[in-house]
Amino acid sequence: MVRRIRRSTIFSLIAVVALLGLGIGYAQWTETLTINGSVQTASFDVDFGTPNVSEVDPLEVANCSANVNHLAPGDSNVLNVAVTNAYPGYSCTITVDIVNNSSIDVEMTSYSPGPVPTGLTVTPFECDGGAFQVGSIIAATESVTCNFGVVVGADTSPSTNYTLTASAQFEVATP
Repeated sequence: MVRRIRRSTIFSLIAVVALLGLGIGYAQWTETLTINGSVQTASFDVDFGTPNVSEVDPLEVANCSANVNHLAPGDSNVLNVAVTNAYPGYSCTITVDIVNNSSIDVEMTSYSPGPVPTGLTVTPFECDGGAFQVGSIIAATESVTCNFGVVVGADTSPSTNYTLTASAQFEVATP
């Protein structure tokens, strides 16, 4: 017995074959494009250079020394100052470069000369003759020369030793 195929079945079969043909045709007319790329982020590293100390020591008994604790890139570096055998009227000036080893410009956001021990006065932090201050920018791979003074007050005992630290904070400069 031969079974008769219904008209709706034939149309369904034709629709399936047509959809298959469309899929194959679409696949023949499309292509995938792959893009490979790399991104390199900027480096951020600001350091104190090697400090230089000059003294006003008429008695030639006191000593002022300075050194830098270099930390990992991106961390705040610390400038340490030690004054030994200090007496009233003794003073020293610390000069140090702030070096931008970054691949981008940086902006000074704050400077801290302390805590300052009792009996000492720390003169303001000046860079490039006073022109450089909080909010100033150091261009990538450039540096500024900065200095500050330490003065032993009149109310201190002779042969006193002092230590203090200085630090400057920076962030990425915004255009």
